[in-house]
Amino acid sequence: GSDARTIVSRQKVWDESFAILANNPIFGGGADSAWVQNYPDISHSHNALIEYARLMGSVGLALMLAIHLFVVFLCADTFFRCVFKKGETEDKAVLLGLTIGSMSFLLANQMSDSFGATTAPFFWLLFFTLAYYRTGIYSAPSPVRQRKPVLA
Repeated sequence: GSDARTIVSRQKVWDESFAILANNPIFGGGADSAWVQNYPDISHSHNALIEYARLMGSVGLALMLAIHLFVVFLCADTFFRCVFKKGETEDKAVLLGLTIGSMSFLLANQMSDSFGATTAPFFWLLFFTLAYYRTGIYSAPSPVRQRKPVLA
């Protein structure tokens, strides 16, 4: 059926992506990789990590993996803080929603749109909102410089 055709076509696209990476292992093939000659209707690798490797090589892939791991770590840390630490229920609900949204978006786009220019901004908006909101809740309060009273 159509599922088998999709799997076979993705395997061909992935093989082509790996061939481009093999020819350009350090910095990848770049945005104008020549694979469009063989697959003119397909604009990306249908897998974010393979796409990063094809476009940016091992250097870009390592950087993107580091970013992905940071996102996963921050989301996991936020999740466990919300579940196991005391705090305002409303804050926890917002943080859990942002955490689950960020992780869902990250995982769902690994096999589809590959964080293309049309979808990535939504993820980063969600993630940076999480990071900003989380910082306000979990960061230590900054010491306030107290003024000495002025004697009259």
